[in-house]
Amino acid sequence: MGKLLLVMALNAGGYYLLLGYLPTYLIEQVGLSQADSNLVVTISLITYLAIVPITASLSDRFGRKRTLIAACVLLIALSYPLMVLLSAGGMLLATVVLVLFLAMFSLNDAVFRPSSRRPSPRARGTSASPSPSTSAPSSSAVSPRTSRPG
Repeated sequence: MGKLLLVMALNAGGYYLLLGYLPTYLIEQVGLSQADSNLVVTISLITYLAIVPITASLSDRFGRKRTLIAACVLLIALSYPLMVLLSAGGMLLATVVLVLFLAMFSLNDAVFRPSSRRPSPRARGTSASPSPSTSAPSSSAVSPRTSRPG
């Protein structure tokens, strides 16, 4: 449990740095406008959505342990050079750097998200169906009254 909390803390800290602080860094240090900074983050997140299934298939192919090791090695080796490159300025360069960071994080996410919870014996492989606790209140709110007062 302690290892899981540590991994969650490291993961949350990294995402805060990239998606919470980086737009401010791009505005104040690199000199991008707020609109350009937000556009960089938006483009990067859309690209990230496309990358996650690819890295998940790599995790399935090579295994969780190897994928996590690759993510750690890449993040350790490339974080400083990418931040130095980011400070050189430019919207295109900032987008490429953020996409590379998120690609490295997606290696972590491909492994971390599925392995952070144990499958239920009743798991069906989907989470799209609503639970009875959410469907009962919502259905009673929109169904007509069947009995009339007095």
